[in-house]
Amino acid sequence: MPSHKNLQALRFWLDIFLQQNKHRLVLGALLAIATALSGIALLALSGWFITATAVAGAALLLGGIFMLDIYLPGGGIRFFALSRTVSRYFERLYNHDTVLRQLAKSRVVLFKGLQQLPRSMSKNFSDTDWLSRLTAELDSLDNLYLRLLLPPVISVIATVFFFGILAIWLPSFALFTLGLLLLFMAIALRLFGNANVTTGRELAQQFTDTRAEVVAHIDGLAELYASKTTAFNQQPLLKSIEHIYQLESRLQLMQARLQLGVNTMQAIVFSALLLSVLVAFVAGTLTGPLAVMFLLGWLGVAELLTGLPLQFSHLGKTVYAAKRLAGFAQTPAPLSPLTKQVSCIQCEIFNHPQITSSKLHPLSLRLTKQQPWLLLTGVSGSGKSTVAAALAAEHTSPHITLSINQTDLTAAETQPYRQAVAYLEQQNAIFADTLRYNLQLGLAPLTDADLWQVLRLVELDEWARTLSQGLDTWLGDVGQNLSGGQARRLTLARLILHNPMLIILDEPFNGLDSTMAKRIWQNILPWLQGRFVLLLLHHKPSDFKDIAQFEHKILHSS
Repeated sequence: MPSHKNLQALRFWLDIFLQQNKHRLVLGALLAIATALSGIALLALSGWFITATAVAGAALLLGGIFMLDIYLPGGGIRFFALSRTVSRYFERLYNHDTVLRQLAKSRVVLFKGLQQLPRSMSKNFSDTDWLSRLTAELDSLDNLYLRLLLPPVISVIATVFFFGILAIWLPSFALFTLGLLLLFMAIALRLFGNANVTTGRELAQQFTDTRAEVVAHIDGLAELYASKTTAFNQQPLLKSIEHIYQLESRLQLMQARLQLGVNTMQAIVFSALLLSVLVAFVAGTLTGPLAVMFLLGWLGVAELLTGLPLQFSHLGKTVYAAKRLAGFAQTPAPLSPLTKQVSCIQCEIFNHPQITSSKLHPLSLRLTKQQPWLLLTGVSGSGKSTVAAALAAEHTSPHITLSINQTDLTAAETQPYRQAVAYLEQQNAIFADTLRYNLQLGLAPLTDADLWQVLRLVELDEWARTLSQGLDTWLGDVGQNLSGGQARRLTLARLILHNPMLIILDEPFNGLDSTMAKRIWQNILPWLQGRFVLLLLHHKPSDFKDIAQFEHKILHSS
């Protein structure tokens, strides 16, 4: 049986679905149970009817008198045949719709959790790891209901139902055999469950690692071909694939052993049942048709039990996926404190003598209506992006504080503050969608005039007019249809449309030549009026000669 922590992860996702769809699980289970019991009853009653008809025919042939009501059992057979067909149709339709709803709900909960995930934590995962979590692992949750929960419940109910009917004629045998079967199920689940979860976890992790190796190999093919090291780099990949094959073989071997155990137990029960009904028949306790009915009824129950090993082969993968995803969805991840202190040695701060910062003191940034702009410069690795991430509420840090008009914004992580901050980081985030979508991301629909106006500010309007579908042109899966400079200006345009109070610009001119950078800066200066700006640059004032003029214009614009 899976460990307590693994069961908690499974229960977490099941509880999420039960919050709004408990009635769907109950109704779906009732339909599945009705299908199973109708099938067993149809098989058993058909056996009784055929045997009773044969006995009646033999009695008539021998000149005896035998009375048989063919209408009642015949009607029962037609009823169970119809109920099995109807309930199976609606069960498949209803339960598959239930699973789709379950996955949709799971995605909503997971994505809400990911929205609260600090960038410091999200950067710890590679693209391939995110791919595994958001595709293969998320899709594995559909096994939770149809394969891990419903089949065992149906099998146990059908088994109890069958032996409950049998107990009317053979009480001692029925109760003893039922107890042995339930004990066998519990032992098999515990033994197979632990081994399956362990192997499934290792297999899922190996799939993720191998996927990452494949992606890295493909990304580096050009260099590998040039250096003639392609075959050498393939060796670890081939070993990973071989390991996957070994793990899958181990999983299949466990399934085969469990299947052998289930089949053996079925054969033992059938043999014992056959012997018991023969003894009862000889003793006159059971008639021939009833004896055949119970034998065929057990075959119907055995058919349900036969499929359990295959269903439980997905246990390890589902438990592993549920546990990994629950870590993101259970509670919002806490903000991680910064361990790096930024000092004046690392960041040069100009024209703001009121800022007290040194190696021994925290960095305190103060913005006022009279001085609404701060410039931080320094070489790469000096801590500028660390400061920007802290001020954008991605981290908390006792070493970095920001106040606007004497109000400490970093002390209270309030939603209004988060919404009032716009952060343009160094990397460009272009989404697999149209130009319009990338511009108005997260905003209410804007007019075309608003979008064209902001495109003019960043000098993308002429380029956008050459696109085949204008604002509705697809930009590629990862924005590959844009140059680095175009992507940078597009992200700047998106920031402008969000109309923030505090603007954090981390190297806003990445990918742009100095002439275009100055033009765009001049274009957005009127928009910056009345806002608070934190500008982070690698450049020294001597490298960017107009920086003092920019600062002067902003400081005296209000």
